[in-house]
Parts: sequence; structure tokens; C-alpha cells
Amino acid sequence: MVRMWMVDPTKMCRNHLIGEHQECHTIVKCVRQGKINKLIGHFVRGQINPEKVKQRHDDLVEEMKNRGYKHNSPMNYENIIDLGESTINVDYNERILDDRCKHCMKKFK
Repeated sequence: MVRMWMVDPTKMCRNHLIGEHQECHTIVKCVRQGKINKLIGHFVRGQINPEKVKQRHDDLVEEMKNRGYKHNSPMNYENIIDLGESTINVDYNERILDDRCKHCMKKFK
């Protein structure tokens, strides 16, 4: 599932932090390759917001570097088409992570 959690990166466990970073790359790649149909459902359900993917990627990378992780995948934003803005429910996503992930749960407490 493609998803931008949009929760505070400092509250995310390693797996979710790196996973969302990868999702940002997947979103940009799909848009650049014209594979919008793979993203539309996630966009409509409020799971991704292409308008915010650049800033989100940068925020995730900053937290990765703060934790001492290496980042070797710069983002190429050339030729990105605008899909518009989608609303992501961050409070809902925090509850999901809190329920699903014992490692994120520790960070939310």
C-alpha cells in the first residue's frame, strides 16, 4: 500500500520512517512515468498528497540523518504533474501506527 503517514518523523520507528521514505520515491516515480492510475485510489482515500511529497521526503531524510542513517537516494522532481491536493488525516494515522506497531507505540507515549 502506498501511504504518506505525515506523522511527526521523530515518533516513527525505523521501519515506518524508511518505509514512508520509499513510498515518497514510489509516488514520484509513478507520477513521472504517467502511472497515475496506480495512485488515484490512494489519493482519493487521503493516503497520499503529491503536493506535499517533496517537503515530506525532505523531512523524513532530515530525521533519518539525525538518527545516523545514510541517505543515498536524492529525489528527482522534474516533470511532475499536479494531481491537486489531498487531505491526510494525521490523527487517524497516528492511531493506526500506535495500534499496529509496538516500536512506534513507544515513541507516541
